[in-house]
Amino acid sequence: MHRIEADLLIPGKGDPVRDGVVILDGPRIGYAGPAAAAPPPVPGVPVARAVTVMPGLWDCHGHFLGTRTFDLGLLALEPLALRGARSARDLRAALDAGITSVREVGGLGVDLARAVAEGVLDGPSIYACLLYTSPSPRDRQK
Repeated sequence: MHRIEADLLIPGKGDPVRDGVVILDGPRIGYAGPAAAAPPPVPGVPVARAVTVMPGLWDCHGHFLGTRTFDLGLLALEPLALRGARSARDLRAALDAGITSVREVGGLGVDLARAVAEGVLDGPSIYACLLYTSPSPRDRQK
């Protein structure tokens, strides 16, 4: 169990709440609302303070490619293990930015999603496609 006390709680539904509390009971939210109506603190339960607490954000179009340049021609020249290691860092950066879910549309997302689900890597929930598609130049002329 964890308790988070916030100056501002944005619950996702309804108006923002000044002086809010969120109580996490394992993977579930046991309470989210005004501090005045919250259950009292429980001895031994960690209490965190935050300026603002809000639901996690969705990145609806992401690529975990593990590249450090926009030159996609270099992808085939870089070792896959290196790209995976870079992507592991990118997963952590996404979480630190408040992103808790990513729709990954072409990259290493399928394998990274498995590593996150197994608890091997810290990262957002990944909803991945295996391959991305785009129209060929001939199709664009039509």
